[in-house]
Amino acid sequence: TAKAVQTPEFKGAMDKMATPIAYLDAPEFQKFWDNDAARSFKAIRNIGKVQ
Repeated sequence: TAKAVQTPEFKGAMDKMATPIAYLDAPEFQKFWDNDAARSFKAIRNIGKVQ
């Protein structure tokens, strides 16, 4: 949840792994997923792996 990613423990763990925190709620994640899938499909089609 948004609250969990703000805890010092979580932030510390992500810092140790040099991983930025990019929390998205369900609607934001769905938008990200849809855009990423469309970009991936276009790239795969452009290199000739999908007819």
